Amino acid sequence: MKSRLVLILLATKTIFLLSVAFTKTTTLTLSNCIELALRNNNTLAQYEKDIKIAEAQYLQALGDLYTPSISASGSYTILDPKTVDNGKIVAPEYGYVVTNMPVLQQNGMPTGSYVPVPVMIPTGFQTNQQVFQDNYSMGISITKPLFTGFKLWNATKIKKLNLELAKQKYEDKKREIVTSISTSFYNLLLIRENIKLLEDLDKSLKERWNYALSAYNAGIVSEYDKIRAEVSYKNNQPNLIKIKNAYITAKIAFCNQIGITNYDDIEFTGNLLDSTNISVSISLEEATTLAISNDINLKNIDYTIENLKITKQVTSANRYPTVTGFFNYKYDYKKEKSSDTDRKWVDSWSAGIQLTMPIDSWIPFTKTYHAENEIDENIKKLELTRQQLIDSIRLQVKNIFLQIEQSKELIVSQSENVRMAKAGLDLANKRYRAGAVSSLEVTDAEVSYNQAQLNYLQAVYEYFSNELQLKKITRK
Repeated sequence: MKSRLVLILLATKTIFLLSVAFTKTTTLTLSNCIELALRNNNTLAQYEKDIKIAEAQYLQALGDLYTPSISASGSYTILDPKTVDNGKIVAPEYGYVVTNMPVLQQNGMPTGSYVPVPVMIPTGFQTNQQVFQDNYSMGISITKPLFTGFKLWNATKIKKLNLELAKQKYEDKKREIVTSISTSFYNLLLIRENIKLLEDLDKSLKERWNYALSAYNAGIVSEYDKIRAEVSYKNNQPNLIKIKNAYITAKIAFCNQIGITNYDDIEFTGNLLDSTNISVSISLEEATTLAISNDINLKNIDYTIENLKITKQVTSANRYPTVTGFFNYKYDYKKEKSSDTDRKWVDSWSAGIQLTMPIDSWIPFTKTYHAENEIDENIKKLELTRQQLIDSIRLQVKNIFLQIEQSKELIVSQSENVRMAKAGLDLANKRYRAGAVSSLEVTDAEVSYNQAQLNYLQAVYEYFSNELQLKKITRK
């Protein structure tokens, strides 16, 4: 019986230890979260694939520019008997026989003498076959455009621009993820700090309510004081519940951002007041210049304009001739000469240069002319859009700077407000202990102190958020 009890205790202890091991909380820092988000973000993975696709297209364009087209061929053909028969040439065969021919006199009378004379007579028929039922052929062909009016060169430039744009989009998406994760992470820390402050306030209000209740029962304070203490405590309850629910909601959303599903087992570590690697030391003019040079939408417009300019050059190249060099080598199983009786493998080759010159592209008001005009108008339209975007970026940078300055002022003012509220709370507690004021004034002072702390933390969070936005657009 005792041994069974020991086994049960050991099993219970093992189950407990296993449950603790499997429910161990994982702690993540901001850098951990950024790393997870970059690794698990599907959009960023797609942008990475876009780089590989653009790189492959660029290499294809380089191949078209520098390498010839090489093709090998082989064929085996069977002809029908009728075609084979029609390709046969039947001719008679001749042979020589010696015949004694009489010798004639001048008057035509035979002399009685004979002379042997060779005479050709038909001896049979022979077939000279030129077409065969089974036919074999092998060959190789090499073709290389020598001049295409710089079409291939410009096509390569377009593919290179697309590759550079794909890389820019990838880097911009990374910065966007880093900024978004950092902002959300500090938002979690802000909510968590708010929860802590409200929990401290809740504990203090609960203790003051309990004291007021005891004091009321002892006849020390009035019923009004007791009711006010209870109302103050219960007024804080909805705020505490809301902020805790807000933290759970924000935590779930943040875990989805970084690609984690088991959010119950995750905790985040960090200090909202830690400004390391957050502040950006930069002037408004420098920030504006960097923001304009780094804006992905502006880069997209610039690449599109450059692409259109190159496309116009490609269109204009339709007016230039195209020069192509070629070389063909064949290996056929055939009769080398028509008089041969047997077939064998016979090689042959050809080489040359082909020039093609368009005519219609030189005629005014043709398709090429109007295509160039269309490209020019599209470039002008994009340049107007580009200027509008630059103006928008300037305004965005200026607004961020204004918000940063406003956040700094709020931090200073709220810091002073926290100091004053703390001094007011200390004074209220001192006067309360001296019996000069009721507990209600202490409660009001404590609520004011709590609100001042919340306002200070909010100002710090807004400052960090604006600094993160500035870092994103300036790449600082």
